[in-house]
Amino acid sequence: MIKQLLLSLAFVAVAGNVCAQKLDVSKMQSNVTVKKAPKTVLSEFLGANDVKVTPVHKTGKNIATHYQWASSAELQKQAKEQFSLKQPAAVGRAAVKRNAPMIAADPELNWWSPTVGSSLMAFGFDMLAEAFGASFLSGQTEYGVGCIFPANYAQAKIDSVAFYIYPEGATYQDLTVWVAPYKTAFEDYNGETYEFLDVPTDAKDAAVSFTVPASVIEEITANAQTGYVSEVSVKLPTPYTVPAEGCFVGYNWTGKSDDRGVVTSDAEEEGGLLFKYKSGDAVYFDDFYGMGLGNSIIFVGFDASECDVNNATVYTDMEQTAMINTEVPSYFYISNPCAKPITDIDYTLIIDDGEGVSDNLQLTNPIAAGSTSYLPASNVFDTDGVHTVELVINKVNGNDNISTQPSATSSIIVLETAAERTSVVEEMTGTWCGWCPRGHVGLDNLKRDLGDKVITLAGHLSYSSSQVDPMNCYEYNENDPFSNYGVTVNALSSVFGGGGLPGAYFDRLISADPYTGINESLNANNTVDYGATDLVKAIQAGIPSEADFTFDAAWTDDTKAAISVNASATFHYDRFGEMPYGIGFILSENDMYGSGITWRQTNYYTDLKGYQGADYYRNDDMSYWFDASEYVSGVHYNNVVVDAWRPLGDILIAESESDDIVKGQTLTFENVLGVSSSLIQDKDMLSITAILVNLNNFSIVNAKQVHLGAGAAGISDVNAEAPARAVAGYSLGGVRLAAPQKGLNILKLSNGKCVKVMK
Repeated sequence: MIKQLLLSLAFVAVAGNVCAQKLDVSKMQSNVTVKKAPKTVLSEFLGANDVKVTPVHKTGKNIATHYQWASSAELQKQAKEQFSLKQPAAVGRAAVKRNAPMIAADPELNWWSPTVGSSLMAFGFDMLAEAFGASFLSGQTEYGVGCIFPANYAQAKIDSVAFYIYPEGATYQDLTVWVAPYKTAFEDYNGETYEFLDVPTDAKDAAVSFTVPASVIEEITANAQTGYVSEVSVKLPTPYTVPAEGCFVGYNWTGKSDDRGVVTSDAEEEGGLLFKYKSGDAVYFDDFYGMGLGNSIIFVGFDASECDVNNATVYTDMEQTAMINTEVPSYFYISNPCAKPITDIDYTLIIDDGEGVSDNLQLTNPIAAGSTSYLPASNVFDTDGVHTVELVINKVNGNDNISTQPSATSSIIVLETAAERTSVVEEMTGTWCGWCPRGHVGLDNLKRDLGDKVITLAGHLSYSSSQVDPMNCYEYNENDPFSNYGVTVNALSSVFGGGGLPGAYFDRLISADPYTGINESLNANNTVDYGATDLVKAIQAGIPSEADFTFDAAWTDDTKAAISVNASATFHYDRFGEMPYGIGFILSENDMYGSGITWRQTNYYTDLKGYQGADYYRNDDMSYWFDASEYVSGVHYNNVVVDAWRPLGDILIAESESDDIVKGQTLTFENVLGVSSSLIQDKDMLSITAILVNLNNFSIVNAKQVHLGAGAAGISDVNAEAPARAVAGYSLGGVRLAAPQKGLNILKLSNGKCVKVMK
């Protein structure tokens, strides 16, 4: 069951093709989540100086394919859900929830919004100025928030607009809702030409606007609950017909610079958050979606009876691996960003750049407006190598497909034999994170169950100025190449669908919990079962690795200032004209500890507090943490990443003129890595991991770890050890113990090694 679930969830799913030349409508699945490549984190968007801001986005109509549409009934159901409110990382947190149902929607209207996430944020100008070091934002009081209503709803008539405000955290004077035509403008700056969104900076310049009476705001404020957002619903004075280009929808108000008046959700899509600000004498209304500020929460009610746009946008999984003569599906995700459901498509399916087969497909389950479904094309390849399957959707509901992305090509590496995979589990954790102790236990269990078949790494993160982890490794968490991959403070919970900290990448194929894996069901005791080992086994059994990998490493001399590395990869297939494989190195340390509050492990499982949700993890594995306090001192941390060299794995493993991969041929990589990390406590406890990465899908193909010191070998079976004196004892979670506890304990011996003992 786990294997089957894994193959449907993995970022790189197993696939292949050659015999079936029709889409399999019987296996069609609706309302699936499209897996897309991670977005770059635009950390330097605002800059740190009081200078003119020059955003460089290229906003196109195709952004509409990433939006979500809902019927009035679905909207009301969605609006009743409780959201938690947080602020940008550098600002702090607040526990703010939304009030009861948002609006009594007109059942004749359709409703649309930018993609809405699971939590909310509230912020204002002064907070943004502090968070991004943009002093010019400080003191501003003229707020504006908007979004792009997509061209796929051309000829729709916008009737109503609804959104959230936070009366407890802000004042709202002259709150005005507006709708305006979609326009772009061009401006030269420092010799470059930039494209800007031309949004009306004053609501009076919009096509339609309505100012909410002050008495309504006063009533909302008077009735607002502490810690909750409130909804504002506005019926426009006249309906607005959406032009072919789409339009802008937003609201402006005057507040205070230290307010928390802007309420957004944590989902991030281009065009979803247009934000108004001044720089010098100029006023900008620009796209802030990449700043970690989420999406504007604007619900647009419209009449779609005159819409007649047909759009089927196609995505597919990134490069995949499969075994020869094995039937596996290529999944094609079809999104419908238009107002009317897709009931049939005319398509062409092309195998390995062949002639292609065209057909019409009547959908058993129409793809509803704003929804995404997938259609598998199951096929079998009888030769190894790189094969392709392309799906082109020519017509939708009998009309030409207007999508800017009407086709997608699935690339499949087909293998006759697979390499033995050593998996890598990269946990994201923090000493300030109260739920993270289960991640420590999860990594311990992985090594207990799988030994050298798995490499465990713990990436400690500092979340904000008040949530500091002393083991935060900049080279691993925040350097530019790795940020592009998405392993940064805020990206873990969104890139691959993970749910925050603790979280983990499993071979960078899937993001899951480092303790439960993808097992979310409760057992007979109403608790969750440990599942990370099963997830790793499922990856190793179900997703074949295309390359054998070897790795040697050693200190260059007794100063231990540099590491000599030598890696080699032998591939199980031919690939000509492309070399997509790279290598990266990650240094980790065992038995790290320190004093002071930042070294204390926050612990939400403690029975002293009774945190909601902790009981789901009440089992023998976690018993220590239930008995411990809320802040646990003396913790010894293992697998801690202390340095990294191109952890994205984007150093090409071999440079050659032809860039060819020849089956059975070995490619080698040699280098010397300078070690200067200030995090390192004991070089005798260090291990270095080499990862082989397929840069076409960012997955770790294979990996090896070398222990650089006697103490780095980690935990071994006590029965295999020669007699030695125990000098310290720890729980499975790494907490130092005054005396052995019931169950498994870890003893550090006088010879520098660690062993497991059972009491």
